[in-house]
Amino acid sequence: MTDSVLTGSSQEGISFPLQDSHGHVFRETDPFSLKERAVSEGKKLVALIDTGVNGLADASVNVTDADSAYDDSGHGTWMASLIREYGGDSVLILSVKAFDGNGRAALTNVYAAVKYAMEAGADIISISASADDSPNAAALKQLIAQAVSEGITVVASAGNGGTDASGKIPVNIDGVTGVSSCDETASHITGNYGSPVDYLVPA
Repeated sequence: MTDSVLTGSSQEGISFPLQDSHGHVFRETDPFSLKERAVSEGKKLVALIDTGVNGLADASVNVTDADSAYDDSGHGTWMASLIREYGGDSVLILSVKAFDGNGRAALTNVYAAVKYAMEAGADIISISASADDSPNAAALKQLIAQAVSEGITVVASAGNGGTDASGKIPVNIDGVTGVSSCDETASHITGNYGSPVDYLVPA
């Protein structure tokens, strides 16, 4: 399982509605309500917070300094392909680009992405990223805990370092579904391990 890295410091200074570098309000980039469509079609809305998605998302927004929501890494598009493979027609995908082409993101960007996903009515939020827990992540942890308390399923990577995931965010937040990697026989964990890990995926 490929993993992204959270960087940066606090979430101070973020204001809403979110705007890009050109002053465009992100919500206005989506001409229809994806949540309303999901409800009317009996589908789940999955917010994929990653490097962007090329071609597989039902709607895309960008909370980075990049000029577009284009996936210049491939990781987000790969994750979307897995969601399409296993979710089929039962899901709609909202791509929220928060990570750059190197799989790195400031905590402020991830905070903004989670906030947007919540406001958009996501049923599931997927974050394939991890970082060392620290006081700087307090606001992000609080926001994700709020999402969980509101009934949103939050899925996060446990990380790839081969260490105890208890010290990693966001997987160590109560109620977050943690995913780590293992070998093909599931006899050896190749990613991070520990109590935050709920599922193992061969990688």
